[in-house]
Amino acid sequence: MIPRKLLSSQKKKGREFLATLPTVNADDKRRTSAANSEKRFSPQVVTYRSILSQRLRNARKYDRTKGWEVSFHANLAASNKALGVSLNDQVRRKAKNGAALEIGCGAGETVAQLQKLNPSVRFSATGVAIVNEWMHHQNHKQIDWHVAHIENIARVFQGRQFDFIYSTTTFCKVMRPELALNQLSLVLKKGGTVIFNVTRKNAETFRPVLKKMGFLINWEKPTVVEADSRIANTRSAEYTAFSATKK
Repeated sequence: MIPRKLLSSQKKKGREFLATLPTVNADDKRRTSAANSEKRFSPQVVTYRSILSQRLRNARKYDRTKGWEVSFHANLAASNKALGVSLNDQVRRKAKNGAALEIGCGAGETVAQLQKLNPSVRFSATGVAIVNEWMHHQNHKQIDWHVAHIENIARVFQGRQFDFIYSTTTFCKVMRPELALNQLSLVLKKGGTVIFNVTRKNAETFRPVLKKMGFLINWEKPTVVEADSRIANTRSAEYTAFSATKK
């Protein structure tokens, strides 16, 4: 249970954050309504404001086992294993003194650890809702936290681009790979690198789409995502990790 004082503080910070987000226009609402009616997204992914309002209202009842993937609390070591690569090495090589983005950051443990190891890199992280754990990382001034879904990420960053992007298990939930990778391409610099993973069966779908969208596949490798017994009674799953460069 969240202490009353902490809950109040988080609600206040959440409202302040909410006020800084773009206003959702009528077209966005219509598109979101249509998408939800086709069950493309979880009902939680409605609009920036409704997501945040829902999380703020339910903060005291927040249940870590409900609605989140086993990777939600993944730290750097777990993310490295899931992607089959050292993210710290990749950040140093691809984004030294530049910008890096984590898509689907969960509790923010991985990006917080990477920022400590790479203070000269400007990090951004996205999730589908503000969660209590983000508040614990507010001392990391070099991390920008954003509420975004992979399929509207370019709109959120409004022209900003990154040298390096990584994501763990987020693309597994994508219903429209072409749209997701198009959005990814818009926020990745030319020559920039992205590393992400998908389930083995989805790898066959993503491989041709990556090539079609103008990415050069550097490598792909089998990996395993370990279930976190603290939050899910789920067995480990087999994945395929991709590294690709924007031409």
